Amino acid sequence: MLQIISGKFFKRKDRYKNDGKGIAFSNYCWINTIKTCIASLEPVDTSGSVASYVITYINQIEKDPSPGRVSIARIGDPEIVEQFIHLCSFGLKAFFHNDRDTVAVHCREKNLYAGNSNVPGEFTNRFLNTHIQGNINEVKQFIDFVQNVIGLKRKEYLSVMTCLKSFTHALQLIGNNIELAYSLLVYSLESLNHEYDTYNPKWEDYEIDIRTSLDEILSNLEPDIASSIRETLLSSSNLKLQRRFIDFVTSYLPDDFFITEAPVSIKTLRKSQLPNTLKNAYKMRSQYVHLLKPLHGQLKEPKLSKGDVFQWKNDVYLTLKGLLRVVHKVIWELVVKAEKTENETLQWRNELPGSIRVELHPKHWLGRHNGFKPEQAAKKLSGFLHQFENCRIRNEQLIDIHNLLELYEKLIPTAKQVYARQMLVMYYLHNVHVKPENRIKGWEVFLKSIIILLKIARLNQ
Repeated sequence: MLQIISGKFFKRKDRYKNDGKGIAFSNYCWINTIKTCIASLEPVDTSGSVASYVITYINQIEKDPSPGRVSIARIGDPEIVEQFIHLCSFGLKAFFHNDRDTVAVHCREKNLYAGNSNVPGEFTNRFLNTHIQGNINEVKQFIDFVQNVIGLKRKEYLSVMTCLKSFTHALQLIGNNIELAYSLLVYSLESLNHEYDTYNPKWEDYEIDIRTSLDEILSNLEPDIASSIRETLLSSSNLKLQRRFIDFVTSYLPDDFFITEAPVSIKTLRKSQLPNTLKNAYKMRSQYVHLLKPLHGQLKEPKLSKGDVFQWKNDVYLTLKGLLRVVHKVIWELVVKAEKTENETLQWRNELPGSIRVELHPKHWLGRHNGFKPEQAAKKLSGFLHQFENCRIRNEQLIDIHNLLELYEKLIPTAKQVYARQMLVMYYLHNVHVKPENRIKGWEVFLKSIIILLKIARLNQ
């Protein structure tokens, strides 16, 4: 909705315009109004432990030019505020929410109660700090980021906003379920890489213990058979999805991420470690989702997961801090590099909040024949069978489809066989099962002639 009120999908200047406001609380402190291309963040009180802001925007909707139609004047304010809060959390690297207590709990310094050792801020860099003092450079970067997000093509925008929503939800989960938070961050990257499918797996991509066992078994077979088995195993969708995930993330992490942007620590992620850490992150996400297997205990201990990575038994794993840094950088780079548009053609009314698309009952469209094409015969047949079933079970009455069947008589002789058969089945069932006075005149003669034509066509194939 936030992108819709930008006006980039509207074709007319005749619009409803309404002032909109929302409330946000945060651990981020900035004393000046932050004006973006779509909304402004106005500080109200930044003196306490939780800062309060007012989000202001113009909710504009293009008027419907169709005569006699009711036009929507205003819609989607809750979604507008929610999406802008997601942008603030991600773009300013802080925690924003519309509830003050939620911010206070997630950005706390101490445990909530005795025995609770999970202070969320200990697992993140900055995002869940008790207090974050803003600066002008990051504010400018945030303004540019919002401009880039709104400028995305609609498909990419929806994908990015879904990802940002998962990102902020992961921040909220750290204090309660660190496994789910970790998995959700991996999911947020997976949701963006669905079109990145250029990698062809190699035999070396299998884990070495599995590959060694398979090589030993395959060595007893003929080379051609062994090669065929390897090719079949490489076609595994799971292996390809994992490699696609790794390649996608790697392609959006520049060298600066590992050098100038890296935190000063002996446990900073190195570029050479990236493929293996991503593979382990993907594996841990899968094990939690499918087996509810928890993360390694060391990754849930703040003192052991202060850096980007944690090493265990000659293997390296991304900590939650490291994963957050990777996810944030990948999304940021993707948004900056993606193609932007100032205007785009879109049936935006179909994407307004609270609207859903439903399939009409066949009685509303089955008898319509204007504009019918043979390619639509399967849908018509499906609708007819639905009606026919209801007539048999619930004693409903078949709707009048005489005009459609008369059109079928003209189209069947010249239509492709697959469409001709579909129309013919519907034509036959209707005329056989309705009362004699409701049948198409001469339907039996027509049916016999068409069956002969179809048999001749099959013999000539």
